[in-house]
Amino acid sequence: KKKKKKKKIPVYKFNHFKNSGLATCDTLVLMGALTTRGFPMFGNDFINQVGSVLSPVTMPLVLMGITSSTLMTVFLSVERYLAICWKKTITYKKVYISMTVIGTYTFLSFLPTFWLRKITTKDGIITSEMNEDLNRNKNFHQYVLYIPNLILRFILPTIVLIVTSILTIK
Repeated sequence: KKKKKKKKIPVYKFNHFKNSGLATCDTLVLMGALTTRGFPMFGNDFINQVGSVLSPVTMPLVLMGITSSTLMTVFLSVERYLAICWKKTITYKKVYISMTVIGTYTFLSFLPTFWLRKITTKDGIITSEMNEDLNRNKNFHQYVLYIPNLILRFILPTIVLIVTSILTIK
């Protein structure tokens, strides 16, 4: 039986594909931040209301976007290390799998944050407010918000980026 040759992918197309995942996450963060933080600066009650109503959805999406972007940057760093030091190329299939795993893991790990705020109606005005029961739960904050964020968005990425940078320079 003949072995299939791996198809060589032009570097510029491959880099564009990987960076589009980062661009998607960064756009998600920007749009979420604008709707919840940027619009209220206009001082218009309607725009403030839109940001308030959207915040139960946009805030978790911003957290997901930041974490996905961080993990994709770490993935790119490891991929560059393997390409430079070990002369290993990465295929589209591996990139698809890696981005799917990063996106799915981030979505599932931040899914509980959708319940931090709830949409309510006060005096005929739709708004959002904190979910008091969930926000009083210290275990929720510690094990769902603080520890995963500390590990996934700071400690792990920092260590991996430092190690791959040092090993690449050597």
